[in-house]
Amino acid sequence: MTIDLIQLASAAGAIITIVSLAALVVQPFQKIVSKIDETMKSLQETMVNLSYDLKESQKDRERIHSVLARHEERIGENEDNIIKHEERITTIIKKEK
Repeated sequence: MTIDLIQLASAAGAIITIVSLAALVVQPFQKIVSKIDETMKSLQETMVNLSYDLKESQKDRERIHSVLARHEERIGENEDNIIKHEERITTIIKKEK
């Protein structure tokens, strides 16, 4: 009878050890892994949003450069017109003298 009691106590001790191990090690580890998964999903969503914003920003810069190119052309034309007008004014003033 003592052998059965010793075996029963050993089995109970093993069960308690396994349950304690699960409670003290496995559950906290699972909680940490769960939090890491949530963080990774959040980071992944943030990266997708940043990628979209970066593409939109590139499109905006391209549009701005296009507008700037048109402005530079117009400025160049106006500079040419100013030079022509200055020459005409100089010519008119010389004729009046």
